Amino acid sequence: MRKLESGPPVAVETPASPPQQPVAEEKDVKAFAEADALSKSAKHKEAFAAFDTFLKEHPTSKLAPDDARYAYVYGIALNSMGKQREALSALKAADTRNPNNLQLLSALISILRESGNNKAALVYARTISEVLPDNEEIKQLIVELEREK
Repeated sequence: MRKLESGPPVAVETPASPPQQPVAEEKDVKAFAEADALSKSAKHKEAFAAFDTFLKEHPTSKLAPDDARYAYVYGIALNSMGKQREALSALKAADTRNPNNLQLLSALISILRESGNNKAALVYARTISEVLPDNEEIKQLIVELEREK
């Protein structure tokens, strides 16, 4: 058997670890959140610029245009800047990639109604009614759109 030596404990210094840098995913979430906050506070030009920067700096982010929330906020920002055609295009493309997303469908209905295209808005309202068949507000919306088309 080996004899264990005893004695005063020896202090072992470990090198200080450098401060942790946020991982890329955290950086893109922060950049997206900042753009989203600008949009929510009705600073649409600034939000649009922030989203543009976000896309350039984080082209492979999970929050890029394939993400329904990104597309929704981006579409609303475009529409608020008077770029209705571009907004509808972005939202329709996102709807294709994210079918039955209520935020996207609601934005499409709103912008289409705003533009006077109630017939197209009705298509999206019917899609929502398939997702939420018992929703009375959606049923009422469909009645209104059918009357207005």
